[in-house]
Amino acid sequence: IPTAIVEAPARVDSSVLTQLPLPPPQSGTSRGYLTTPQELKVIAQKAQQGMEPYRTYESELLEWANQDWNFKLRARENCSGSNQPAWNDNGGGTRILYAKALAYHLTGDVRYAEEVKNILERIMTEVLTININTEECRLVFSWGTPELVASADLIEDYWWNKTCTGPI
Repeated sequence: IPTAIVEAPARVDSSVLTQLPLPPPQSGTSRGYLTTPQELKVIAQKAQQGMEPYRTYESELLEWANQDWNFKLRARENCSGSNQPAWNDNGGGTRILYAKALAYHLTGDVRYAEEVKNILERIMTEVLTININTEECRLVFSWGTPELVASADLIEDYWWNKTCTGPI
């Protein structure tokens, strides 16, 4: 098994990124790794009509989305257990983060998208290395990372053309 430490790349000249010939996304152009903005609009309508299980699940999701994401980030992340680091744990940080991304589309409240953006930027700027020398860390990051990507994808229309303070 190869051992390594994943290091964030040096800062990229953002002027290069603005020269890419990418069309601006239209509202709801998320790739939809787990769900799409269009599906979430339908779910929100059903929840507003009081249809079950949509009404109950939307309420439960908003409880998660309204929790503070106040996890400690370390420049060099080591995984001391299956739920560490807590910010990347499916039962903690990533669950709250993804709930905020879903809530953005369910409610239309941009506050949720702003929180997702701020959290992802914190992760990209404060976590510099991830120790993947242990099976524990490789496993923890393989579990939590998809929700980070899915959360970023769901706020794509909000995040488009904003300056990112992360390494890429």
